[in-house]
Amino acid sequence: MDLVISKNFTLWAYVVITYMCFISFWHSSLFVFKKTKNTVKTQRYLLKFVSIILWNLMLFYFFFIDGSFNEKYLFVGIAFSIIALVIYWVCVKSLGDFKLAVIHGNIESNKIYDRGIYKYIRHPFYTSYICCYLGLIICIPKLPVILSVGILLYIYLYAAYSEERHFLSSDTKVKYAEYRKKTGMFFPKLF
Repeated sequence: MDLVISKNFTLWAYVVITYMCFISFWHSSLFVFKKTKNTVKTQRYLLKFVSIILWNLMLFYFFFIDGSFNEKYLFVGIAFSIIALVIYWVCVKSLGDFKLAVIHGNIESNKIYDRGIYKYIRHPFYTSYICCYLGLIICIPKLPVILSVGILLYIYLYAAYSEERHFLSSDTKVKYAEYRKKTGMFFPKLF
């Protein structure tokens, strides 16, 4: 108990805000995305498994391995987590009742969602995940965390590129190509 009480406020703030990101990300799998018949289950299970490992690694380092956080950069981690939370909830708000296919799911290629944050970014949910996880690497530069984040980043990048290939080979390829010219993949296009 002494270990938990002795943690400084900034470290506590980082852990709480980042865990709010994790809970939000879990929210998306339950309420935001729809599962389809052709969802690739092995990839989904790998994503969930690695995510849960990473989320628990953070708590493990926090409670049991003192000094494992890079305390000089906690404010950077807090900033990344806050940005991730804002982007995530702006995505949820932008979608309203519209449901996207779950990652590695069967995409409805006749529907290009381009409202709200999607006017600027094609994969804003992935952007929120990436921001949070990059903050984790900065704050906990330990090999298990780096490997877990690396696997998750690969999964998100692979999914984004697969989704784009799907749209570009569908009946909406011309409309999607125009949409790509106006938007950034993970960040707004500046030029």
